[in-house]
Amino acid sequence: MSNHKTCSICKYLPDSIDIETLHTEDRLPVQEKQLEIIGGLSSDSSLGQIRKCPSCDTYYVFVYDHDSESGMGPGYTDQSLYRISKEDAKERLSKNIHFNQAYIEKLKTESNLSSTLDTVKKQNMKKIIRYRKETKVIESHIKSMAT
Repeated sequence: MSNHKTCSICKYLPDSIDIETLHTEDRLPVQEKQLEIIGGLSSDSSLGQIRKCPSCDTYYVFVYDHDSESGMGPGYTDQSLYRISKEDAKERLSKNIHFNQAYIEKLKTESNLSSTLDTVKKQNMKKIIRYRKETKVIESHIKSMAT
C-alpha cells in the first residue's frame, strides 16, 4: 500500500474540494474518475458515495447535490470530494448496509399492498435486486478491510 501523497492518482486530489459546476467552469480533478465506487449514494449528503483509490487504497467520500430551485431561481450543482480514513469509510459503509436493508424492507412492504400496480411491483423488484447486490458488494468490501 502506498502513501496517498506519492500515489499516481491521489497526489492530484486535495484532502477536500467543493465545487459548483452548473454556473462555473470548475471541475473535480480528472483523477477522481479513476477512483473505484464501493457503495453508497452520491446524493446522500450525510453518508455520501464511498470511493477507493485502486492504487493506494485511500478512501474518499463523493457527494453530488443538484437543485433546480423549482424554476424559481438559477439552481446549482455542487460536487464534493473528501479524503477519509479507512475507519470512517468502514463506518459509512456499515450505515449504508443498514439503509439498504431498511429500504429493501420498505419496497417489499409496498409491493405486497394489494392496491399496488404491477408496474410498481416490477420497478420495486428491480430496486430490491440492485440494493441487494450493492449490499453484498459493501459487505464483501468491509470484510476485506479487516485484513
